[in-house]
Amino acid sequence: MNETVIRACTGILLFALLFVCILYTPAWAYISALLLMTAYIYWKEMPPLARAPWYRSNRILKLILYPFVPIIYLIQLHLISPRLTFILIVTVFAQDTLSYIVGKLWGKYQLTEISPRKSWEGTIAGIITAILVLWSFFRIWAHYAPVSFIIFALEFAIVSLVGDLFESWLKRRARVKDSGDILPGHGGFLDRFDSIFFAGIFLYIAITTVLPLYCPQQLFLFS
Repeated sequence: MNETVIRACTGILLFALLFVCILYTPAWAYISALLLMTAYIYWKEMPPLARAPWYRSNRILKLILYPFVPIIYLIQLHLISPRLTFILIVTVFAQDTLSYIVGKLWGKYQLTEISPRKSWEGTIAGIITAILVLWSFFRIWAHYAPVSFIIFALEFAIVSLVGDLFESWLKRRARVKDSGDILPGHGGFLDRFDSIFFAGIFLYIAITTVLPLYCPQQLFLFS
């Protein structure tokens, strides 16, 4: 079967499972799923990546910093509101999907050697998509999305991209193509959730520190 078709089918199935788990199950079920994923990552996916030179010094500390710390932030974000988790997942998935499609069809200029298949065309399309999706969610659920909100959405999209590139950098340094093979067409959990880990930290910090200064009365609508 064509790789693009496999990737699409896996992505749709994963999104459907996440949709149900995030919005229609108790918090403990979502947290349990995250912890199970974390256990699998440390068991199967981290050993090859840990060969990267970055892990040679302070190995234990760095293995805690990534991916354990981002997962803790994802749990905290979900405890504030499952809607925030849903916004995070949908926005990052939309950014990745549009970036992949545009890059595959029209990409000509390579973004960076760290991730050779990424193009400037796809990256820009993904960032614009993330801005539109994030703005729409906040407009619908928090009734707060002024023009200045675009700056926040742009920062979110860039942080998401950095997460993707960081994982690509780790794999390149460890000389592995994918972190795993549990998700056909995508690779491992780290290949699929790398952007979510970074963007999740950013969204949590923004929701708990910065945004309440500008729209404290609207944020309760996420609960």
